[in-house]
Amino acid sequence: MKRKIYLLVIGLTLPLLLMGQSTDTTVLLSLSDCQQMAQQNDPAIKNAQLEVLAAHAQRQEALSHYFPNVSITALGLWSLHPMLKITLEDILGPSPFTTQLQSLVNHFAPQLGINTRFEALRYGYAAQLMISQPLYAGGRIVTGNRLAHLGEQIAALQSIIQQRTSLETVQEKYNTILFLLEKEQTLQQLQELIDTLEGYIQTAVESGLKLKTDLLQTQLRQGEIQQGLSKLKQSIRLAKMDLFNLIGQEFTLLQTTNTHSAPHIDHIHLSPKFETLQPPSTIYLPEEEIVNNLEEMELLNLSIVARTLEKRQTLGEALPQVVIGANYGYSQAIHGDLNGSAYAMIQIPLSDWGAVSQKVKRQDYLLQQAKNNKEYLAQQLLLQIRQLWLEVTSSWDELILAEENLTLAEKTWDDQSHHYQVGLITLAELLQSQALLQQAKEAHLEAKIAYRNAVTTYTGRIRKKQP
Repeated sequence: MKRKIYLLVIGLTLPLLLMGQSTDTTVLLSLSDCQQMAQQNDPAIKNAQLEVLAAHAQRQEALSHYFPNVSITALGLWSLHPMLKITLEDILGPSPFTTQLQSLVNHFAPQLGINTRFEALRYGYAAQLMISQPLYAGGRIVTGNRLAHLGEQIAALQSIIQQRTSLETVQEKYNTILFLLEKEQTLQQLQELIDTLEGYIQTAVESGLKLKTDLLQTQLRQGEIQQGLSKLKQSIRLAKMDLFNLIGQEFTLLQTTNTHSAPHIDHIHLSPKFETLQPPSTIYLPEEEIVNNLEEMELLNLSIVARTLEKRQTLGEALPQVVIGANYGYSQAIHGDLNGSAYAMIQIPLSDWGAVSQKVKRQDYLLQQAKNNKEYLAQQLLLQIRQLWLEVTSSWDELILAEENLTLAEKTWDDQSHHYQVGLITLAELLQSQALLQQAKEAHLEAKIAYRNAVTTYTGRIRKKQP
């Protein structure tokens, strides 16, 4: 009996605990919050930032070629037999005198305790410190550093473009959710209108002024709106999931697993609502100014600079190279010795001139190709900006028209409601007016989100150059 009481108490208190847990995990995210989270969690942004770091490391690597090359070499040697053997015949050459002299040495050398031949390089060791400094390498060291610096600039521009694209995507997804929330609010307002109408018809039916079929039609329309609200709620959840996966916001779909680190998806709210939309004239900039400030345009300019430097790097392969150096070390192979030396070397590649000349021609073609691409893509960028501006202006015109249609639909609904109450029109005509009002509200919301997205994309291309 006590066990049953305990289970009953747990069954009653557990839902209350879960409800208390869910109410403490409400999260409010603004657009700025979502964009900051995307900068920290979006893999595309993080990879672009890593590319910048890699380009910086490559630039530091190129700088090291300005400094001397320092190396330490150590060598140990041991062989089964001496690698160097010298006799009198090796020194004087074969002759009768050499043969007679060698015989005398072979006879008296053992008595005197000396070898009949000189042997060396059976074992030994050596250590050496070497320093070399290229004074001139055909300009390839300087050009290589300029290319590395250029690569760092290109990586930084690509990172800015990726960040801009990702933040635009976040804002569009954010606006889509706000649009769905506004649509949900619109359906709720329409539901209130139908509820009010139902109350009036219910009273009229009871008084014998209206038919019961009118009440049934009204209830049917209520069911359609409730079904639409249910589908819209799922669409809002799916849109939230899409946004949260992009920005790295943890969430759960189960109330029982609701925590502060991963709140239930319905407890994560967005703010603020739509602010007042400004006309296109407030954001306009001359097309050429926008194009010249685009990161894509800077990349096109840098591509020409890169091709020019690559051509110069190729030319350096055919130019003389001057290197100086010094070494100092100890050797114990024949006898122990400390020694050092200094040297200077000039190398002129003669046989490579033919191949280098062909490489230079190839680089010329690539350079001209880069110039052609810049000219073409610059026009494409200008066309893109013009298209974006047309989208802004056309979506603004559609928004103005949608506002006018919404005002007209609201007035029509008010008039038709009054006409229905005095018996001038049927319920079917009134519900048709309500359907037109719903369409006008949805069209107005779609026009708002279309204009906002067009403005977001257009203003994302506007960037003031740093002074």
